Amino acid sequence: MAQGFNHQVVFNDRVMAIVVRLGGQDQAWQCVNPIAHITVGTREDSIKPKESNELLARWLNEGVGEATGIREVVFDNKQTLEGAVQGVMSRQLPYLVGNVVELLDLDPTAESSEEGANIDLDATRVGKSAVIKTSTRQTIFLPLIGLVDPATLKPGDLIGVNKDSYLILDTLPAEYDSRVKAMEVDEKPTEKYTDVGGLDKQIEELVEAIVWPMKEADRFKKIGIKAPKGALMYGPPGTGKTLLARACAAQTDATFLKLAGPQLVQMFIGDGAKLVRDCFALAKEKAPAIIFIDELDAVGTKRFDSEKSGDREVQRTMLELLNQLDGFASDDRIKVLAATNRVDVLDPALLRSGRLDRKIEFPLPNEEARAQILKIHSRKMRVDPAVNWDELARSTDEFGGAMLKAVCVEAGMIALRGGKEKIGHEHYVDAIAEVQAKKKDVRTVLTVATLGSMLTMDRLSTFTLRGRNEDYEHRVGQTVNFYA
Repeated sequence: MAQGFNHQVVFNDRVMAIVVRLGGQDQAWQCVNPIAHITVGTREDSIKPKESNELLARWLNEGVGEATGIREVVFDNKQTLEGAVQGVMSRQLPYLVGNVVELLDLDPTAESSEEGANIDLDATRVGKSAVIKTSTRQTIFLPLIGLVDPATLKPGDLIGVNKDSYLILDTLPAEYDSRVKAMEVDEKPTEKYTDVGGLDKQIEELVEAIVWPMKEADRFKKIGIKAPKGALMYGPPGTGKTLLARACAAQTDATFLKLAGPQLVQMFIGDGAKLVRDCFALAKEKAPAIIFIDELDAVGTKRFDSEKSGDREVQRTMLELLNQLDGFASDDRIKVLAATNRVDVLDPALLRSGRLDRKIEFPLPNEEARAQILKIHSRKMRVDPAVNWDELARSTDEFGGAMLKAVCVEAGMIALRGGKEKIGHEHYVDAIAEVQAKKKDVRTVLTVATLGSMLTMDRLSTFTLRGRNEDYEHRVGQTVNFYA
């Protein structure tokens, strides 16, 4: 211990086992054990002779033993609680999941034909009743619905019912694939029609097909015509199809679901069709809604006879899409916008009236439209007023909207490299040359790759693989030499 030293220090890392606080923050500590009160102090002479130190050490060991015992009790209690929680979680609750099949109104004016003791009390009830189907495949008629307001129910709702009485206890949220929930765009698009240049006719057609039926449905009812169910936007890449779809969604309060065609091509049989069904079911729940299907040609190609299971699965997905567009369960509050670069490969059933009624072409912009697009993408940039937009538009023949945006970005980068504070006309000219060079390089690479593939296949067709290693090595060697 500390006996025999001029300056005695007793270190105890379990002081909380010796003393406890009496109350609040301003109150002093009180020793739990009188021995500690005698032995532990703040003055130098509080350190007692050897006997007291031994007594203190013995008492400290007892405190450590008590703390160990407390930890064991806490551990046992924790194990008991965990076992109780597991028992509660594994216990079967007296509830079933079901669906509302139909809601019925019992006629209060109907007279019972039975008399005496044979009167059916359920038949004498009036008001709402329901037919439900439970998860145990039982169809039940409920004269009394239960704890849920009948006005809030509709056919197809997911409900929780009592296992014995089958009374409806609560409505449950609909179950959707997590991939479908991810398709919903949470934030409303911020694009406007003024952000789209050179597409005035296309904007007008899209407003008539999508926006009017949602915002002015009464006008269609008064005149007695049925609004279009959807529109197909087609044209070269980078002509503003997706941008205009977002601008259209921003003008309405509808839910916007963005679905890419390749997402519907799934590995397992029926998975793509299920995604389509869940997507339209979610749109019905959140109606009015707009479903935007990009790259429709991924699943909407013409049907043909094929022995490959992958091709048949794609066709099944397209059939489900056709059924949702114009089937028995179609909903006029859901509008479908589709976009594609290959309208020539689409199945005729998709293009007929009643499904994608409006076909809107998005061509490459003309000279006036190109100048307008360049101005739109340069609005937030520091541009020299001397820039000649008409001359730039004449220099960008066969440029789409995406390439014109790339020109504006590249012009800004060139100005930054030169240390300029404003973007001048010469920067735009250099940017046009850069974008054109990249475009030609890509075309050259694609052309060489295509020709090389064709020539390689023609050259390889002169060799025959007879199953021997030397023939296989000879074939591979010829291919390598051909490329060299």
